[in-house]
Amino acid sequence: MTATAEPLAVAKIPREGKEESQFQIVLRRFMRHKLAVAGVVVIVVMFIGALLAPYIAPFPRDAVDIAVATRPGPPGTMSSAGEMHPLGVDHLGRDLFTRLLYGARVSLSIAFIVVVVS
Repeated sequence: MTATAEPLAVAKIPREGKEESQFQIVLRRFMRHKLAVAGVVVIVVMFIGALLAPYIAPFPRDAVDIAVATRPGPPGTMSSAGEMHPLGVDHLGRDLFTRLLYGARVSLSIAFIVVVVS
């Protein structure tokens, strides 16, 4: 004796609300990963700092403080003019925060050039 199976009819259940777009699904899944979100925040802050380096750097790019150069200092070192170096100074008396901002500009410009060339 052989039995034949009849396909069952499945009724479609209407979904409540709007359907999510592909972008919304990706964004929701991305936002669940806290480490990935923290990484994006760091990259965005670095990018903004690099773009605004000439405006937010506390010292000129090539400024050297000879008085501070003889004693490299930790963060918060005061210059001879009474200005504070937020991240300290190196052995040549250059402000490290300013060098960090301008170094990020160089790194990002190299990254963009590599993307364009490849």
